[in-house]
Amino acid sequence: VVSKKIKQFLRKAKPKNHWHIHEVWQPDTFFSLTEKIETKPEVFFSKLLPFITLEPQPYFNLWDVLRDKRDAKHKEYCLKAPFSDFKFFEILADKLPEHANLHFSNSSAIRYAQLFEYKTDSIHCNRGTSGIDGCTSTAMGFAMKAKDQTVLVTGDVSFFYDINGLWNNYIPPYTRIIVFNNGGGDIFKIIPGPDSTNALDEFILTSHHKNAEHLAKHFGFAYTKVDDEDTLSRVLDHFFKHDVKAKILEVDTSAIENAAVLKAYFEYLK
Repeated sequence: VVSKKIKQFLRKAKPKNHWHIHEVWQPDTFFSLTEKIETKPEVFFSKLLPFITLEPQPYFNLWDVLRDKRDAKHKEYCLKAPFSDFKFFEILADKLPEHANLHFSNSSAIRYAQLFEYKTDSIHCNRGTSGIDGCTSTAMGFAMKAKDQTVLVTGDVSFFYDINGLWNNYIPPYTRIIVFNNGGGDIFKIIPGPDSTNALDEFILTSHHKNAEHLAKHFGFAYTKVDDEDTLSRVLDHFFKHDVKAKILEVDTSAIENAAVLKAYFEYLK
């Protein structure tokens, strides 16, 4: 669960029963775990379903209607959203190959990612803590052992922080990295709190004017930079195809008020 608000809501809800179904892992994230069911979810539900009636109940109908309304508003907003981090993730969800191993870095990346659906079911993120360290290293380690293509989607600060993850000779040529560069830690314009201090730009956002071009050349990656919607769509049509080199695509949104676009999205859903 990425959203702190949802996590706090569920912790306060105190359900009478909370079951966690997994072969080996039973975290008590919401402080209400009542049953650890040590099996695969597909095994559990295959045994459960024959004994229950799968007819829509009022609770389901309520959320089903709300979901349809939300999906309609989501599509409406996507049609009018300007080029931004939000628009990049919308386009990515449409262009991503079906069998890619998709890795998201922390902070903004995983928060944007949860707003869209992807063709692949291999999606990963370092979400154990709230830091940015290790996102690139994890993805590159995964890429070395994966049969299918690994795609890392990362913010600029996360990427620059962990560039030593590229310092090895074993990254497969079909590895792809997409850096969406919004000029700093834009997550601190999104979450409540940091925007109330006058130290935001210099000490919290870590504002900068750097790009990944020289790093890409240094580590032997092919490099492309885009800063508009049409070019992004066109480049992504070819970006994931196999080539002799691993590739880095940098999506420059540093001139955009990305946080305003995202906040407008949530307002539009209401």
